Amino acid sequence: MTKDLSYYLSLPYPIELIPDEDGYWFARIPLLE
Repeated sequence: MTKDLSYYLSLPYPIELIPDEDGYWFARIPLLE
């Protein structure tokens, strides 16, 4: 059985947003490391 993208996007993974010193933002998902 294959799952589509909407299934994976709806999973409740916590997302950390990390500001960069240059004004950019990075997103990190700790459970996937």
